[in-house]
Parts: sequence; C-alpha cells; structure tokens
Amino acid sequence: MTRQLIALLGRKDEPTDAVEEYCRYLGAALEPHDFQMEIRRVPWELHGWRESLRGLHLQSQAWRDTWVLVQYTALAWSARGFPLKFPRVLRLLKSAGARVAVVFHDVEPFSSPRLIDRIRHRVQQRIMRQALHLVDLAIFTVPLHKLSWLPFIPTNAVYTDPTASANPRLSPNTIKSVQEIISPEKLLKLEAGNKAADNPSPLLGRSHFIPVGPNLPIPEQWQSPYRPNDIPTVGVFSITGGNQGAIETQKILSAIQHAAKTVSKLHLSVFGRHAELRQDALRKGLENYPVRLSVDGVLEDKQIIDRIRGCDVLLFVRGGISTRRSSAIAGISCGVPMVAFVGSETTWPFLDAGVILVSPSDPNELNDALVRLLVNPELRAGFSRVNQIIHNEHFAWHVIAGRYAALLNSR
Repeated sequence: MTRQLIALLGRKDEPTDAVEEYCRYLGAALEPHDFQMEIRRVPWELHGWRESLRGLHLQSQAWRDTWVLVQYTALAWSARGFPLKFPRVLRLLKSAGARVAVVFHDVEPFSSPRLIDRIRHRVQQRIMRQALHLVDLAIFTVPLHKLSWLPFIPTNAVYTDPTASANPRLSPNTIKSVQEIISPEKLLKLEAGNKAADNPSPLLGRSHFIPVGPNLPIPEQWQSPYRPNDIPTVGVFSITGGNQGAIETQKILSAIQHAAKTVSKLHLSVFGRHAELRQDALRKGLENYPVRLSVDGVLEDKQIIDRIRGCDVLLFVRGGISTRRSSAIAGISCGVPMVAFVGSETTWPFLDAGVILVSPSDPNELNDALVRLLVNPELRAGFSRVNQIIHNEHFAWHVIAGRYAALLNSR
C-alpha cells in the first residue's frame, strides 16, 4: 500500500531552489518503496506568519500518522537568519498528530566575528537544538561527528545509520583517514560514550546521517569510459553570490592562469547559478592567456549533466567539499575528476573519491593539483572510474531513498 509523505519547505530560494530539487528527486526515488511524496510550502514571506500558520494548521489536519519531512535552512524560515517561528511549525505538526522529521540542510549555525552574527549564531543553535528535541526523526546531511552543537556525543565516528550494512565496504584509506580527522580528545570522548552505552541519549537514537544527492537525473548504475578532450576542459559548476563570489572568481583565475603556463591550450567552462555575473571578470582576467572561456547561467538538468561530463577536471572552490553540497556531488556522480577545498565537513567518501583535496589557505596547492590532473590523462581516467563507483555506492538517488525508506518504515 502506498503511503503519503509530505516534504514541507519554507521560503522559496531564487533563481534556483536546491532544497526543492532535492525533494523532487528524493520523492521520485521513493516511489518504488511505496511512498508518494507531496511538496508543500509555508509561504510566510508572501502572506505573513499568522495566515501561513493558519493555513498549515488546516492542511495538517489530514496528516495524522503521516510522515512530514520538514526541510531546514535558516533563511528558508526567516528573512535575516533568525528562524524563531521554526519550532512553532514543528509543534503545530505534532499537535495535529503528524510524524515529524526535520532534514538539516544547514548543519551548523552561521558564524562570523560581527556582534550581530554572534547573536545570530546563538539563536540558530538554540532553534536547532529545540527542533532536535521536538521531532521524531532528525536527518543530517553530514556525519554527526562533524557537528559542533549536538547535545550528545555520537558513538560512531563513521556511519550512524543503523539501517546501513553491518559491514560497509570501507577501504583501508578511509579507515585511516577517519582516524586522522578526529582529535585524540574527541576519540577519548567517543570511547567514553561507548562505555556509557547502557544509558544512550534518546536524541542519538533519532539522529541519522544521509548525504544529499546530485540533484540531477543520473542513472542508478552507469559506466562511461573517460575520453579526454583535444583541448583540456576545466569546469566550474556554480559560483556563490555577493562578495564571496568575487573571491571565488579570483581563485579560479589564479588556478587557470597558472595551468595555462604549463598546458598550451585550455578551455574554461563556467556554468550554473551566478556564473553569468562573473563573466566580465573572468574574460578580463584571461585576456592574455591561451584559454577559451564559455559561461552559461542556470541550465536545465540534462544540460548540466552534458556540461559536467564534457569536462576533464572540475574545480570546487565554494568552501570545503561536503556531503551536503549537491553541486560538488554532481561532479562525483558524473564521474569527473575534481580538485576541491578541504573543510570542517570534509569526510568520507570524498577521502576515497577521485578528488584531490587542497587547503583553501594555500593557492599553490590548488594550482599544482590542477596541473597534476591536466597533464596526466591516466590519472584522470582512474579518478573518473573511482567517482562512478562512489556515486553508485553512496550518492545515487536509489541508495539515498533506500536509506530513507528503511528509517521511515522502522518507526
């Protein structure tokens, strides 16, 4: 029997809404598991909170014993990053008898040294902890041991989902890397938490890690032989808006300028959100280099796949690569070798993927890694095959949906 499932979203992001795309692909992948997902919104930015909550109250009367997956980002539920009404949304759903899960797409409170941002950080942390106490299930898009604000200590540093295989296929490199990314102090806490497992936190039992998918219609299982271009193509999928986008553009230019001194001809393909805003800066920065530049803004899903698969290397400079960054996962899923920044959320399976991880504070690492891939087609071919395997085992939508279905059916 098909079960109803509600994905509840806040304010719509423009020009593209990655969370809505996530729900759309997840819903389609859940259909073989006998779940029918409907996407609903709380349009507080259009009608105000009073009318929006009244409308949600009326809708929720039909959701008794129905799973409602509430999608959380701070700006989806507030104009300036103070999501004070979010717990009220969860309480309203619970009072209607719905079974409530929150999916944390923002996994850490916003941080900045400014006074207003320190206040924002504290408010978001308090709201996220309240949400964790209110819901029946919490889905995190990064491993729990990477989170700073949880009111409990995760007892498993690698994988927290009890529905996963008891013997996951982890390479020795992954196991070694996991040991390296956890401080000795945290290892001691984890060991202490394991010893105290006779009285586990109920919050731990309802908290699980499921990575996001590529937000693209990638086949469930696919293999595509790597074919290098006559002129090596470096791709960049999306650039952040605002001042951060200008910083990213300079890092891209620096890496391409450096590579152009070694590789006689290059093609730089920049596409996706905010790409068109940086076209003039990119063209000016490359005018004295043998680099062909193509820039496209927001594209259709299949066009994005074509652009990514047409690249020899992808650069990911939008912060540290993470299991919650669909634009980075898109590169993995399309089987393209990558150079990416390491960050606080970087963990497996990227540690085993066809990705060269570099420090965001050392431009030479980014520059040298890009050249290393561009001059070595055999290395690129190996990285491509590895990324296809990583996609099939971790980021394919049918794998993600299977983990969701197991969790929802177990409660």
